[in-house]
Amino acid sequence: MNQAISKYLRIALLLVVAQCLAFISIAQGPKQIAARKIKTVCTKIVDIRKGEALVKYTISSYDKKGRLIEFKELNADSLVIVSEKFAYNRKGELLEHQEFDSKGNLTKRIATTYNKFGKEISEEEFDGSGKLIQKTEIIYDNDMNRMQERITDSSGKLAKHTLYEYDSKGMLLSRKSFNSVGELIYEKANTYTY
Repeated sequence: MNQAISKYLRIALLLVVAQCLAFISIAQGPKQIAARKIKTVCTKIVDIRKGEALVKYTISSYDKKGRLIEFKELNADSLVIVSEKFAYNRKGELLEHQEFDSKGNLTKRIATTYNKFGKEISEEEFDGSGKLIQKTEIIYDNDMNRMQERITDSSGKLAKHTLYEYDSKGMLLSRKSFNSVGELIYEKANTYTY
């Protein structure tokens, strides 16, 4: 009896893994989208919970290089719920991300800057009126490993601080985040076998 249950569990697990792999294989990156000259992807999403189906649609638009330039989420009546726009520099780095409400009003803008190695060094988040909400600054070591991340509020006061630690091979050992008063609020540790 236990062997029969174990066999069914293994089969069920294999089916779940196969479904996950099938889903991953249909997800396309910028290179695949550009090679196939895809301009727009429309997706229908049906979320069934408690016997009730919630239907919504998404429309993703891409540039010639396969980068996402606009995203819209629509309800079942095809009315826009939220929309987002993305702008890139010549290197393909995301410079700006804008979010809009259902009426097309700007609700959030995120501006990102990079160092000469293409690593993100700061991100500024603004509300719809252009007021700074928060700023994230990122510091790297000489090997371009992320060492620190500092998030400050609109007044420049430290809101969150994250520290990263690596082993001699450059693999992430730990990530620790602290709140504005220095209390540990998140910790993740990795162990590697070489």
